[in-house]
Amino acid sequence: MKRILKYIENTSSVRLFFPILFWGMFLKNLLLQSFLWGNNHYRPSFIEGGWRIVFGIFFGLLVEGLLLSPGLLFKKEKNKLRLTVIVSVVFTVLCVVDACYYRSSAEMPSVGLLLLVEGATEQGHLSLRSVIDTFSIYDILFYLDYLLILALKLIRHFLKKKRAQSPEGDLGEQPGELSEEKPRTDRKRTAFLKKIQEKWKEIFLLQEKSKGFGRRLLRSRLGHFSLCFSACVLALALLPLLHLMNFSEGISKAYRQIFNAPYQKDYAFYFTPIGYHAIDLVETLQSACSDHQIPDHLPEEKYSQIEEFYGYNAEQLADNEFAGMYEGKSVLLIQLESFEQCVLGQRINGKEITPNLNRLMEKSASSFCFTRIYDQVKSGNSSDCDLMINTSILPTTDIFFYYYSNRTLPSMPALLREKGYNTVCYNGSGPNCVWPYEKVYKSVFGYVTDEQNPSCNFHLLRSENEKDYLYNYVADSYTLNEVLEQLRRNDPQKKQFTHTVLCSSHMPYTFIFEDLPEEQLVLPQGTGEKRKADYVGGYLNCLHYVDAQLGQFLDTAEREGLLENTVVLIYGDHTGIHKYYPTEAEKLAKENEEYAFLDSEEYYTVPLIIYDPSGATAHRTVDTVGGQVDILPTLLYLLGVPKEEYSFAMGRVLLNTERNYTVLSNGAIVGKLDRNSPEYDIVYRMYDTADMIVYNNYFGFHTAPEIFRKKEEPSVLPVEN
Repeated sequence: MKRILKYIENTSSVRLFFPILFWGMFLKNLLLQSFLWGNNHYRPSFIEGGWRIVFGIFFGLLVEGLLLSPGLLFKKEKNKLRLTVIVSVVFTVLCVVDACYYRSSAEMPSVGLLLLVEGATEQGHLSLRSVIDTFSIYDILFYLDYLLILALKLIRHFLKKKRAQSPEGDLGEQPGELSEEKPRTDRKRTAFLKKIQEKWKEIFLLQEKSKGFGRRLLRSRLGHFSLCFSACVLALALLPLLHLMNFSEGISKAYRQIFNAPYQKDYAFYFTPIGYHAIDLVETLQSACSDHQIPDHLPEEKYSQIEEFYGYNAEQLADNEFAGMYEGKSVLLIQLESFEQCVLGQRINGKEITPNLNRLMEKSASSFCFTRIYDQVKSGNSSDCDLMINTSILPTTDIFFYYYSNRTLPSMPALLREKGYNTVCYNGSGPNCVWPYEKVYKSVFGYVTDEQNPSCNFHLLRSENEKDYLYNYVADSYTLNEVLEQLRRNDPQKKQFTHTVLCSSHMPYTFIFEDLPEEQLVLPQGTGEKRKADYVGGYLNCLHYVDAQLGQFLDTAEREGLLENTVVLIYGDHTGIHKYYPTEAEKLAKENEEYAFLDSEEYYTVPLIIYDPSGATAHRTVDTVGGQVDILPTLLYLLGVPKEEYSFAMGRVLLNTERNYTVLSNGAIVGKLDRNSPEYDIVYRMYDTADMIVYNNYFGFHTAPEIFRKKEEPSVLPVEN
């Protein structure tokens, strides 16, 4: 113990603290990855991946070497330590911010999002509180190296103070000096280090003073920096070089996984948070310079990846009894804001939270109830869901609604209009909506403006009466009343596709206490928290209100015979309380058994109910694992549309599939899929494939993937070899 204290007191600050800061950053990176890649983003988890871990550790150390190598340019030891501290603090801040942001949105924070913060914050899409609420008790581990350094500083201060108060020589040698009489082991260690130093000088011819520029350079601080920096860069470049040399298929696969990673968190894994944010900044600047214009060619590698996916996605199964079950029927789509599957069928104080949706899920109901539909949205939230529902294309890394309204995509509204449907959409986002809905719905999704036929249009609803709003959005009661009037105007001889977007259950949820009378609330007094902070109580009250409006709408429409030849599809756009306020939900679930359903492992799932008001459909509960991208092909299959006509879909028919898995926006694959199977990489890279499809405007040049394309159809998209 005495020798340890002597070492702490006599060792220079750089030699004592630099290893702590260096390995502290290394361990912080591993801790961050354990949050990002685990099933629970609030607790460290074991990181799977075999060779991925080896590459992650190797590249992580190289990036740290690059970041700290400029310290070799400083002459004073204090300046070297200051640089290390600055890098460490920046590294730590990024780790904490990345972990908290990822918990709130399942996305890594991006510089590009800063361009949208003002508008998004006003509408509640980005909430500082929602990020702060995601702090975990385990985040204190990010600061352990600083606590250790503080403890060592206090010990050194105590030892110096004790020495000053003690007679000279009581504690051995003077501070900062090594004892002249060293133990035998210390003498051996010193001799060994001297031999290494001599060999090092021999290698670089530094044992003699020389006037040669090269030798002087090697002896200089600049030379030391250049050697360290160059070694790290060359080591990082080794894998890309081997890939270019076609060294082996394994090397090429590793290169694609690391340097062409499909998910943002992959870059954070391999290149540390600082490396990820540097890459993100470069990509953001490139996107800004290109202005997201359509490229004039498609690299062969990307073209091959797109075609490989569509070839895999086409299961080529024989039709079953569900094919064309609803052929000739009108369609009513109802999108529910922030709805979660775990809330359905639950009671609070003996009162059902969603009695009307529960009724549609009963065995006596004429409906399909899908129990394992996963939220697949990215930073675009509700707009990402709109993209998937209308096109069955997964969300892009850059928010589609902001950057890609000039792209061409096949869509369900356009396809059904060719089948003789009128297409109309009612969106309750209101006039101050942050997303450019009207532009995208018309230019990409194929909605048309027909003044002579109001049944063919896109309506971004607004009202002059403030009572028709809840928070910043048009109240669902107003939206559903507009849809009801539309159904009354419809020509009964004409098939109708009606898309309805409801918004009254939008975060921050607590507005519901002030905006609605108590008799319309399932929890008038909330959950025991103060109303301004009772996010769980507000959330459940919002869902109860939406369910009540939906039930009233369906009852009226059925009573008036407006749904006699219509199929109603109800789905959630993304999760809610677990997306924005997970700590409140988890805390309440543990404290009160009545809210135990909030602790469900299925909180990534959203409702999907296909309801047949005619009563001709036998009730079925479908447990197949799927996502929102599967809704379009499943619905079109029921409507009897031939599969080749919606071959553009990235989803699959949930009622006719042999696959039981889906991919989430964070790269996690849910369901049964062997990690070592050849299909795993195709499924894992689906979001990356979606980026390629959209960015390169693939469907602007092809009417269908190659596997469904007519042989005589030429490929007009130039492919770069």
